[in-house]
Amino acid sequence: ASAHTNRGYALQVRGEDAAPAYRAAEADFGQALAINPERDETWMGRGSARLNLGLHRAEQGQVPDAEYGAAIEDFAEALKRNPGRPDSWSRRGGACKSWGDARAGRGEDPGDLYDRAIADHEQAVKIHGRRPDLWKELGDARAAAARLRIRRGGERGGRSVPLGIALWAGAAEAYGRA
Repeated sequence: ASAHTNRGYALQVRGEDAAPAYRAAEADFGQALAINPERDETWMGRGSARLNLGLHRAEQGQVPDAEYGAAIEDFAEALKRNPGRPDSWSRRGGACKSWGDARAGRGEDPGDLYDRAIADHEQAVKIHGRRPDLWKELGDARAAAARLRIRRGGERGGRSVPLGIALWAGAAEAYGRA
C-alpha cells in the first residue's frame, strides 16, 4: 500500500501533463486503498488527486463537478478515520469552495457549498489555529460566501446584504490571522 501511496504523490508533482498524471495518481491511491482502506493519508492522497484534476479541468473550461464530488467523498472517508487532522478538514473545505466557484462561474447557484466550506475550514482552525494557511483558506471561503450573499441581496431586494456584510467581516478577521 505504501508504494502505491508514495507513487501517487510523486505522480502529482513531477510536472508532466497534468490530467494524465492526476488520473495515474488517482489510480495508484485506489490500488493502495484496495490493499489497506484504513489509512487516512491514502484517502487524503486520492482526494487531493481528484481535487487537482477538478481544478485542472476547470482551468481548461471543462465541468469539474464529478471530480470535486469524488474528492469531497474521499476527504470525508479520511475524516472518518482521523477527525483530528486539520488538513483533511481544510482540503474538503477547499473542494467545496472550488466546486461552489465552478457553479457560480457557470451562473448556477453554488447551493450550500460555500457554507460547507466555511464549516470545514472553521473546524481546521479549531484543531490547529496557529497555522496561517488555514486562516487564509477560511477567509477565502467567507469572502466567496459574502460575495454570493451580497449579489443575491441585490437581486432579491437587499435581504441577503446584512449576512454578506457579516461574512466580509469574518473574512477580514480570518485574513488578519493569516
